Amino acid sequence: MINLQKHMSEIELRKKELPPVQIRRERIGTGKNFDLILENISLIIAGKTLLEGTNLKLSYGRKYGLVGRNGIGKTCLMNALARGEFPKMPNHLQILLVEQELRDTSKTVMNTVLETDIERE
Repeated sequence: MINLQKHMSEIELRKKELPPVQIRRERIGTGKNFDLILENISLIIAGKTLLEGTNLKLSYGRKYGLVGRNGIGKTCLMNALARGEFPKMPNHLQILLVEQELRDTSKTVMNTVLETDIERE
């Protein structure tokens, strides 16, 4: 029980480090690409290189998951994407982060994410 409380406290602290959520909706047909394409990106956290010279492409309409052992930088990458820290990061894209824990539900995070679609106006 103590570990759960400690973990929940850590999550609350991490939430405070993130920028507030901004909802940006672009109308389809504006000519903007909704794919996220970043080339030659690097991510260094506390002197540790997590990515170096990496290309990242996430296609609109697809769902992705990051899988890996604890401490390898999955959350750091997602936070950096959400904050728009990479050069040439399109500012018309919206990146939302979800917690690993869901309150008052029997659904898993994976089921929640797979069932959720962001509607475009």
